[in-house]
Amino acid sequence: MPDNASLILKQKRERLISGLKGNSQNFMIEHTGILDSYFQTCYETSLIGPGIRIEKNPYAIIALGGYGRKEQCVHSDVDLLFLFENTVPDTAEALIQEMVYPLWDVGLDVGHATRSVEECAEISRTDIETFTAHLDARFVCGMSPLYCELA
Repeated sequence: MPDNASLILKQKRERLISGLKGNSQNFMIEHTGILDSYFQTCYETSLIGPGIRIEKNPYAIIALGGYGRKEQCVHSDVDLLFLFENTVPDTAEALIQEMVYPLWDVGLDVGHATRSVEECAEISRTDIETFTAHLDARFVCGMSPLYCELA
């Protein structure tokens, strides 16, 4: 993941935060949009993603929690689900490092899970917190039919 995307994200966040000055009506939606743009750029320019062979094992990046509801506050963590159609490939960790580590470098707290659609369904049946998180799920980028399967 080119450092340029995380630098642009940092600059956009700083401009948005500095412009608050009492007018926060659209802040959370704008902040969410900045993060969406970051992940979409990462997806499109990923060095790892093409090696995953998306045509054989599609994946998507899904926003969860406040981020999923488009209510991303300044100091809230960014909750993500890296969702794979079949199995989670060994290269998924490298993909996460490419996309998430730069966010940590700019000071964001990122929580993420990496699961297949089937794993999400299984866990949601027994874990109320995971089930609740999936209720706030929102497609960000990748293969949108996976989001439909999750929903």
